[in-house]
Amino acid sequence: MFSRKTIVIRLVLAFILAVSLSGWSLTAGAAEVSSTKNLRGGCKIQYHKWRHREGYSAFALSTNGGCGFNWNATTLQQAREIALRDCASISGDGKCVIIAEKDSVPAFEEGLRQCHAAISNIAVDTCSRTLDLNKGSPTQRAYLLNIRGNAYRAIGKIDLAHADYVAAFKTDYRFGWAYMNSADLHYQKGDQERAAAEALLALLFYREGGADYRRRARLMIESNTKLKKLLGAKPDVTICLTALKFDKSGFEERGAGSLNAREAKRRLLSFEACRQLLGYPAAVNPFEIKPDNQLCSSAVSKAGSAWDDSSNGRLARAEAERRDLSLESCIAEIAASVSPNAPQNPRGWRKLRLCHFAMTSNALTWDESAEAKPYRDEALRRKLTAIDCRKAMGFPVANTPE
Repeated sequence: MFSRKTIVIRLVLAFILAVSLSGWSLTAGAAEVSSTKNLRGGCKIQYHKWRHREGYSAFALSTNGGCGFNWNATTLQQAREIALRDCASISGDGKCVIIAEKDSVPAFEEGLRQCHAAISNIAVDTCSRTLDLNKGSPTQRAYLLNIRGNAYRAIGKIDLAHADYVAAFKTDYRFGWAYMNSADLHYQKGDQERAAAEALLALLFYREGGADYRRRARLMIESNTKLKKLLGAKPDVTICLTALKFDKSGFEERGAGSLNAREAKRRLLSFEACRQLLGYPAAVNPFEIKPDNQLCSSAVSKAGSAWDDSSNGRLARAEAERRDLSLESCIAEIAASVSPNAPQNPRGWRKLRLCHFAMTSNALTWDESAEAKPYRDEALRRKLTAIDCRKAMGFPVANTPE
């Protein structure tokens, strides 16, 4: 049998071992308050909650029963100072001492550090694990989301990157970098209006420290302002020319065309209205994208002497007539074609289409390039002037050079 003294010693040693293994300890500064047995009421409840917290933390108790505590401090010394300060503010004349402390680094803080230091796909995994802890302040979580968004962007997963930027500024609406990064993605996609709107928010919530994105944000906003002014001066027909896709099957969704598409919608010009402004029927005809020789091959019967009366033939004939191609013109076009990819003959083109290919992009004068020569020659053959073409394209005619 063990003596009573031996049993007590073994129990004390077991207690000390358990305390050391759990990552927290009672400190020697507890001499005046004996131990945690002096805890009463609210302090006892808070102490048991404090024991389950992570990171650098300390618990202080005063001689008159008050207490103060802290967790998730940057250092153990900081945890002690905050605990003693809080204890003193509550206890008044009582003397405060640290009765327990922990010096383990919080898992979230360590994850935050690793996420910041990692690159590309490693950062995605590290930041995701840290976010899964569901800890940290809104700003810290927004920071993690922003870093993970940058990592996704670096490996080409743009949609996931944008989703993280949006989640970041929804988590902390004052996190300026998330707005700026999102603005960059919109700008790269050609959506300058949305990019400028988010760049403005990035400026509003800019915080000192780290890289300074303010100049880039201002340039983005200024660029959009100039673009809107430029678009606003263009006539409807010019806006529609680049607002529609090449095959005229819908509005452009990317690049410069998307800017004109948004401008068209701002002017309440529908897709169908734009098609009609450009001389197309409201409904899409599948033969619109065919060159004249292929179009005529579908519009003319196999005998080669009349229009084809099949359903496809009627659609092709409608497009041929829209281009002012007569039956005789189509028969001649088929005869002159040496291959399905032969160059288009602009003789049967309507004035608007011909002028679009014969004039410079700003519609000020003839396009003198070799590629535009057949169209320019046809326009001159018809005795069209640059002013005639400018009028047909919807531009003002004042000060137009000949």
